[in-house]
Amino acid sequence: MRLGSWLWLMGAAFALPVQACSGGYPLAPTPCDEWCDVTKGGDCRDYYFPATCVAECERGNMDAEACRPEFDATISCFRHSPHALDQRCAYDNLPDDCSEESQWLAACVAATQQTM
Repeated sequence: MRLGSWLWLMGAAFALPVQACSGGYPLAPTPCDEWCDVTKGGDCRDYYFPATCVAECERGNMDAEACRPEFDATISCFRHSPHALDQRCAYDNLPDDCSEESQWLAACVAATQQTM
């Protein structure tokens, strides 16, 4: 191998990791990505695993078009209620800020799965 080819190959090898660490993500977030980011999948923060959450959201068809209004309402509630995540793990028998929206979504998803 000639020296010029060798240097080009080495330069390319070092350039790839630099590009991979640029922080850019090539895919746009999915509705399940957004759901998991905002709600932490309904889990307490210590038990939240983003990849598992997205997979469960997609497998459970939580982002079904038929439930889009309930899905969007739940995401909106969590976005606008800074305490909603912490309330889910407080175990104080007080209603959570987004419990109604979450229940509507769960009911819609359950009804959608029964018709499949």
